Amino acid sequence: MCQICRKENLTNHTQLLIEVCPYVTQIPYIEGLVRLDIIQCKNLNFIPPIKGLLILIIIGCPNIKKLPYIKSLKGLKLQCKQLEEIPCYENLIKIELHNETITKLPACPKLESIFMNHTNTVILPYYENLHELEVHNCKKLIYIPIYINLYKLVIQNCNKICSIKNINKIIIICENLNNYRIYQCALCDNNLNNGCLKLSSSGKILYKFVKKIENKIINNKIK
Repeated sequence: MCQICRKENLTNHTQLLIEVCPYVTQIPYIEGLVRLDIIQCKNLNFIPPIKGLLILIIIGCPNIKKLPYIKSLKGLKLQCKQLEEIPCYENLIKIELHNETITKLPACPKLESIFMNHTNTVILPYYENLHELEVHNCKKLIYIPIYINLYKLVIQNCNKICSIKNINKIIIICENLNNYRIYQCALCDNNLNNGCLKLSSSGKILYKFVKKIENKIINNKIK
């Protein structure tokens, strides 16, 4: 372990950034730590379940194959080539994924925000409290359920998504949805209008859809 990562040098710290440390293989247990950023530590293979940790960011650590379960965790950002599974963190609110190896998201009950880029996720679970969903370059994703509390939805370059539907195929009114963009996808305005998604607002929803080489801006009047 490198000198800076020795436990005796890390006491009384609440935030820790470890960046480009090729000699680090394990993170010591640090009591009182609330945020941990680990960037480009190519030989790191173990992170302990740090009690009270709120934010965990791991980028460019190819030997991380398993994440610890941390009950207190609220924010998670991941870009790890070998990681295939994410624990079901019961207090997780926000997750950001840049992992092609991730094929399934956990059913975290308090999740409010999801950002996905270049993942191999096929189907998203239903999250009752989800407010924000951004999905970019997820070429295998085929299905997005309707999240009734959603106020932001962005879908880009997800060629296999052909519908946004409620599980029971019933009409759902998304009262709070006010930021809505779909582009470079197989979805089109006809799919949305004929599907189960109905937008409700006092004004107009403006969304952008791009298919192949077409550029369209559609004003969708709320009836």
